[in-house]
Amino acid sequence: MQDHCRFEDENGDWIEFTTEFPTNHTGRYKKHGVWCKPVVPTNRSLQGSPQTPYIFDDRVDFKDVANALMYWYEMPEDTRVEYGLEGHKWVSGNESNMSARRMGDRFIECINTCLNNWTPRKRFTLYKVEPVNKLENVGVL
Repeated sequence: MQDHCRFEDENGDWIEFTTEFPTNHTGRYKKHGVWCKPVVPTNRSLQGSPQTPYIFDDRVDFKDVANALMYWYEMPEDTRVEYGLEGHKWVSGNESNMSARRMGDRFIECINTCLNNWTPRKRFTLYKVEPVNKLENVGVL
């Protein structure tokens, strides 16, 4: 859920994830919105199947999660509410692209990009394969 943290780069800009930098799971960027307490994974494994063999599973230490929960629990309620409202304001704004309006606009932009860049596949040939009903030519191991 790193998009929700609003991690900032060296210039104070919200980091944009790209194919070259798809995640901040190593904790490269530390500065973030006041409304979150990021927990950085301590290890990662490679999951998947033949169809999707490249799913990375980030795992956190349960003690780090407990410490993050305690951070919010021990915070004065008025500060916690203030930080929550800051997070709501940011998520509802245009920068985060997380409001219903921005998600809808981005969906339209992405569909238009797909349609504008679409090229048809090369033609292919279909071959009809007849089923084999006889077992006489099948060898036994």
